[in-house]
Amino acid sequence: MFLNGVAVTTLAQVAALTSAQAAQLSFTPAAGFTGVAPFNYTTTDNNGSVSNPTSYTITVGPSAATPAPPTVGNVTTTPISNPAGTNGVPLSTLITGTDPNGNATIASYTITALPQASTGVLLYQAVTGGAFIAVPANTTLTPAQVATVRFDPADGFVGNANFTYVATDNTGNTSSPATYTLPVTNNPPTAVNVLAPKQLDGSGPTSIPTLSGADVDGTVSTYQILTLPPASQGNLYLNGVLVTNLSQVANLTPTQAGQLSFFAASGFNGFANFTYTVIDNSGNVGNVANYVIPVGTGSVLPLRIISFTAVANANTASTNWVIAEAINVASFEILSSTNGSTFKAIGTVTFTNGVAKYSFTDANPSKDINYYRLKIIDTDGKIAYSNIVSVKFGKATNEIIVYPNPVADVLYVNFDASNNGKQALIRLLDFTGKVLLLKSEKISSTITTINMAQLPASTYVLQIIIANEIVNNFTVIRK
Repeated sequence: MFLNGVAVTTLAQVAALTSAQAAQLSFTPAAGFTGVAPFNYTTTDNNGSVSNPTSYTITVGPSAATPAPPTVGNVTTTPISNPAGTNGVPLSTLITGTDPNGNATIASYTITALPQASTGVLLYQAVTGGAFIAVPANTTLTPAQVATVRFDPADGFVGNANFTYVATDNTGNTSSPATYTLPVTNNPPTAVNVLAPKQLDGSGPTSIPTLSGADVDGTVSTYQILTLPPASQGNLYLNGVLVTNLSQVANLTPTQAGQLSFFAASGFNGFANFTYTVIDNSGNVGNVANYVIPVGTGSVLPLRIISFTAVANANTASTNWVIAEAINVASFEILSSTNGSTFKAIGTVTFTNGVAKYSFTDANPSKDINYYRLKIIDTDGKIAYSNIVSVKFGKATNEIIVYPNPVADVLYVNFDASNNGKQALIRLLDFTGKVLLLKSEKISSTITTINMAQLPASTYVLQIIIANEIVNNFTVIRK
């Protein structure tokens, strides 16, 4: 016996205990002792009266405790696609249990409640290597058998299938039941690899075929571009707007997936590529597909373009061009665009030998900005393109003046004051599309300069881009 943790060896230690001290008694049985350990005590009141002796009995039983039952936990697997194929799919998380007793092991499992028939069927192998059969309700399975359990979802079922199970150890103790949840989804969509038609480097933003995907048991909802082409290969555009980060193309509708274009970098020769995936109407994400754009060196123009301009009239737009040194030219196809990316043919002018000046009138231009370029076709069917020019109808904005032209050394670019504070990209290209100068600056003064003195005498294209929009293309002659 102990009093407040101190062993009691004489009666003197416990001769006059207060009520508080009486509550501090404890007893530790001797090793190996079982049976009854009694002692007697009396009680004294506040008048000094003493009670008769009373017996206090401590019963000491066997030292071995009743073994605790095994435990099993609730489980939710990774989603299962439906249909799942022959014999369903194995459970991604095994049915398991633990036994807290060091001398006990899990001997068997019992499926106490099967999934509803409308959700699917649990299967297992009764014998090693045998056929998969349905698990009967309340059947006891060995650990080896439970490791073969699979689930075959019912046709068309989408949702959560559930069953419950218990574990029993080798002493016969059984766990409380646990719930096993199997989320079932439909098949994910498929993103299709795309090989686009060959482009010419430096030929400007060119439309590419739409992203492609399919879903056997639903519909394609959106597309997501996962990687962009390296800048050394070129730039991707969405509906005429330069794509600079993946957030712009993370949730494309099928319509938007058909509004992509690609501007191959000048001098690049090879395969530009990016990757994308597809999401269906159930939110399932498909595989990663590759989009490849072959890019080759641009064709050399079969002529020299002295100038190519566009002018806004009252309700029409006039395009005019002057050529020289034409060889085997057959015709000029005039292409028009409202975004500088997607062009369509609006007319054809036949080449006439000995004629240097040509023109074409667009009778139905857009009431905003219009972009034009020439598709030059030679007698062998080969194709080359001119630079892009633009003209704007309505209230003039982004008015820019370039002078002197022709230029001997310094070219001045005079911005309208409304452009102050905007970010401008200035590109100087030769007529093969090669970028000779790339200058980016925040417009803080209405005039910026370009040094042309080191360039050979020739005709160049000066392109002004503000807020990712080509606002002007100038033909500049270095004399």
